[in-house]
Amino acid sequence: MTVATRSASAGVRPSRWDDGQARFYAATIESSDYVERLTPLLGPGWGDFLDVGAGSGALGGRLANAGSRWQAVEPQPAMQALLEQHRHVLATRGVTLTLHPCTWQELPAPVSARQLLAANLGATHHEAGEFFDAMVGRWQDA
Repeated sequence: MTVATRSASAGVRPSRWDDGQARFYAATIESSDYVERLTPLLGPGWGDFLDVGAGSGALGGRLANAGSRWQAVEPQPAMQALLEQHRHVLATRGVTLTLHPCTWQELPAPVSARQLLAANLGATHHEAGEFFDAMVGRWQDA
């Protein structure tokens, strides 16, 4: 479960999950048909993308094509470790994974990509406007 906290300067923000919650979420995604059902809806052509809330990499790893540049934004250490476990297999497919171990609010300004994926940010639905404003300049197909 994600717990919301209030920051005086930025409104309500979700706190980071603990490792047990993150591992439970990753296992739930892996054991479900979520990725198989969502991937066809997103279509092909994910060559250069910024994946905000990348989690364990289940969805981004499936979307990444040979030669892809996948920039994963993931603040949770347990999820980062799961992403890192995929690095070797991704490299054999010609996928370059760059992990940004931060929240979308902390993402350095120069980070951008051709496409933006933000499929697993349910806890930030209450700040959709702030998210859009922060990300609109980061993807080139906007």
